Amino acid sequence: MTNNEAAGVLIYRETPEFQRDFKRLKKRFRTLDEDFALMKRAAIELLHLRKIDNGACIEIEGFCPKPRLSYKVVKFACKSLKNKGVCSGLRAIYVFDESAGTVHFVEIYYHEKDGTDLDRERLARFLQGFSD
Repeated sequence: MTNNEAAGVLIYRETPEFQRDFKRLKKRFRTLDEDFALMKRAAIELLHLRKIDNGACIEIEGFCPKPRLSYKVVKFACKSLKNKGVCSGLRAIYVFDESAGTVHFVEIYYHEKDGTDLDRERLARFLQGFSD
């Protein structure tokens, strides 16, 4: 457990690609800032700080060796999508570095029926550039 985790704090970082994705989605979903902050508390901090798995974050296996783990947030409520609750279709991909207590956001997207899904190449590129 890191000092940050012991203090009940995670460090959040965002890749430039993530920031571009977020800005584009924010035009479509006006409540995204507020929804994103809530998702961090209700999904990521619950899982990594309190060790409570509510099924909101699913590990993406085969990408990261310990102490890093990659996750997809699948339960992401968005107030702009009325009557959807956590089944909004928004997804966030992040890498959690256990040793540093850091969450690196790599991708955010809206999962539509057209097959929009996780960009595995983007995640692999991020992990290649990850410095120890």
